[in-house]
Amino acid sequence: MSQRQVRPVGSSGSVRGTAGALALTGLPIEAAEVCAAARRLSPNFTIAKFRAEAVSDNPVYLAQRERLHEGLRLAGVPES
Repeated sequence: MSQRQVRPVGSSGSVRGTAGALALTGLPIEAAEVCAAARRLSPNFTIAKFRAEAVSDNPVYLAQRERLHEGLRLAGVPES
């Protein structure tokens, strides 16, 4: 692990969110580590599956999710 050890605790969804947030804040090593942990919890997770889980068509909600999609990409979550 990197110098700042990141030990995710929680559901695979919260771990994925953490990975995306870390990537978006410029911590790619930590994001990749958390992403690897999330993949162990939910090995078949993809950005396409996450995108399909949207529960609203509100433009603000969708814009926020789009930003998280980008974080997940940067963290190493596969597209499909």
